[in-house]
Amino acid sequence: MPVGITHSSFKPPGDQFAIEEEFGILIEKATAINDPFEQSFFLLVHIPYLQAFDDINKRTSRIASNIPLLKADLAPMSYLTMDDSAYIDGLIGIYELNNVSLLREVYIDAYMTSAENYRTLSAEVEIPEKAALVYRDFVREAVRRSVLDWKAFRPGLIMAMAAEADIPEADREEVINYIGNEFRGLHEGNVIRYRLSTEDLAGIGRE
Repeated sequence: MPVGITHSSFKPPGDQFAIEEEFGILIEKATAINDPFEQSFFLLVHIPYLQAFDDINKRTSRIASNIPLLKADLAPMSYLTMDDSAYIDGLIGIYELNNVSLLREVYIDAYMTSAENYRTLSAEVEIPEKAALVYRDFVREAVRRSVLDWKAFRPGLIMAMAAEADIPEADREEVINYIGNEFRGLHEGNVIRYRLSTEDLAGIGRE
């Protein structure tokens, strides 16, 4: 639907069908851009310039601008690092002058800060093991059987389970070791993860 822009003389397209057509062109052009940063900045600029939605155009553009970065395995942009007033000034420069230079500088400065923060955070966060991500259903079932059926960690029996479940042979040792660590680390605070109760832990051997 047609909308106006506060504090700007710029008038976005006012016809519903024209807006829909222009939005389709915008997506096609964005898709054709190979460089993830250029694609990201293109979306940040053109979605609020078109004003395709009744509301949340700027928020939509900020979310969309992270898609190319994440797809390219790059650090995402945190807009908490972007100066709000500079961001708005950059948009006004686009609306009034068709000039992206101010918003480009704001984007670069904010991204450099975001990337550094992301790098620091990534170094502090433990990366989940493959077994926890890819084989989580198998891990849950193996831990449950270890507690409920065997009352102990039985690598041989779990190896047979893994073969039956068609887990690749190259991954089985890692998965079994992970299950053993999870079994030995069970306590009243995490048993719910495996759909167990504290009472189920009674009488199990931890060696």
